[in-house]
Amino acid sequence: MTESEFIAKLHKENTAFPYERMARNLANSSESLSSDIFTEYIRFLFELIQNADDAGATDVVINVQSGHVVVAHNGKAFTEQDVEALCSIGEGTKQADQTKTGYKGIGFKSVFGKSKHVAVFSKGFQFRFTAEYRHPTFPNTRMPWQIIPDWAERSEYPEQVFELPASNDWNVLTVIAMNSTTQLQTDLAELIGNGEVLLFLRDLMSVRVMGMMELKIERSVKAEIAAFREVTIRKNEKVRSEWITHSFKNIPIEDEVREVLAQDDKTPKKLEDATHAEISFAIKVSKGKITRLSPEQSLIYTYLPTKVKAFQFPFLVNSSFLTNAGREELHGDRIWNEWLMEQAGKKVIDWLAMLARTDAYMDQILLPLPVG
Repeated sequence: MTESEFIAKLHKENTAFPYERMARNLANSSESLSSDIFTEYIRFLFELIQNADDAGATDVVINVQSGHVVVAHNGKAFTEQDVEALCSIGEGTKQADQTKTGYKGIGFKSVFGKSKHVAVFSKGFQFRFTAEYRHPTFPNTRMPWQIIPDWAERSEYPEQVFELPASNDWNVLTVIAMNSTTQLQTDLAELIGNGEVLLFLRDLMSVRVMGMMELKIERSVKAEIAAFREVTIRKNEKVRSEWITHSFKNIPIEDEVREVLAQDDKTPKKLEDATHAEISFAIKVSKGKITRLSPEQSLIYTYLPTKVKAFQFPFLVNSSFLTNAGREELHGDRIWNEWLMEQAGKKVIDWLAMLARTDAYMDQILLPLPVG
């Protein structure tokens, strides 16, 4: 089966509605998912950046054009399973994969809250989702167009959409039609511009914005020993911030926690099967000295930043916390989050003990401790 035949097959399957009401109900659900759940304007870009990191990408480019935004990465190209995941709801390919951040199968849908026409080009696959779709049997009925793929041709888009740096093999391009990119440019400068979105990602090392604005953030590792890794964040080639980070990658999950998770039907598949957890920390440094974060800077990360500031740690904490669909807030009533926070409290003390045995930070280990 060719790529175009595969897209045609998915199109047929996802438009086979025996009743008009069924199509209308699914359309309403899809609209609510993409527009209401993902409330922050920039969140759809965070989701695409996470998808790139999960695909093993080291570089992402965001090409901001008049009428279009293109997000391209050099990670793995799409497979049939990846295409099927985009054309479904809650059936992502990463739900049981411990090495991936995503698990809900809905992250990509956030892009439809900002655009009514989205296309994906990945090696042999090229398809689009458009709100202009009309069903041949129910032409006046709203359709769940967000899961109905159509074949797309590059010739349908302006040439500058595909003008990307030649230094990389851009294996996945997501083309997003937007009436105006003014707000997007403002939010990119504010939310991605500090570079800290790269701190806890597994593979991604740089994000470049080009076109109607120019911006580049990069992450580099200066040195790494058992106690810490020195990470430098650069913006437009200039040092933006410096950090020491550490990850505890094999924290055993206690049997009683696993039993409770198994009994909760809301537990993601990857947590049901997990035997170990990972927690990471980042402490900001300046000229070799530890710097405490202000309450405004202190966010909880789930590999990308949430909007959670309530804990006000003087350092950053990252783990696979369970969040709402928009990945903005933590679920406060889940044993998994409670257990992770308990482990974080223990592991940060372990890390400080490790730092106490280093020449660089042995006399500064009290500085990262919360006060009050």
